[in-house]
This record gives sequence, C-alpha cells and structure tokens, in this order.
Amino acid sequence: MLWQGYEFQRSVIRCHADRIKRITGNGMVAAIHIFDPETGKPDGWRASQICELALQKGLLLIHTGRETIKIGPPLNIEDAALEEELSVLSECAEVVFN
Repeated sequence: MLWQGYEFQRSVIRCHADRIKRITGNGMVAAIHIFDPETGKPDGWRASQICELALQKGLLLIHTGRETIKIGPPLNIEDAALEEELSVLSECAEVVFN
C-alpha cells in the first residue's frame, strides 16, 4: 500500500521540499505543514488555498486555520482511491505553489 512505509510523506515532500517542511501523523491520519520558503514562517494562506481547490475537485481536506492541512482517508480505502486522492492533493499544491 502506498501509505505504508512513509512513501506518501517522501513523495509529497520531494515534490515541494521548499514549502512542505514536515509531515506528521500516525497510521492513516497525517498533517502537512506548509511554510513560506522566503521567510521560513508558517503559511496558512496557501494551506487554505490548497484545501479550497481540493474541495472544488471533490477532495475533502481539513485546514486547521494555521499552516497545517489534515488528511484522514477511510481506513478501508482502496489503493486506487488513495492514489487518486494523493494525485488531486499534488495537483492542488502545484497550482497554489506556482
């Protein structure tokens, strides 16, 4: 499964290493911490933009009101659905970050 072995975390950080400083979590719940690469400070505005764009594409993410986006897919999610979720998340981050 893609989620196991922290492959999810490595793939997301690798794509946006300048903006995503860390991903925390346990099991299927994760928090992505977004930072401004110029200042090094938390970037809640871009986290909010990613969540809004994801919602428009049918993916529900939780913006904590700060720099963190929470992800919590169902425990019984199929690999294909998880890959689609991560693809939408990556697309949204790409649009917001560029």
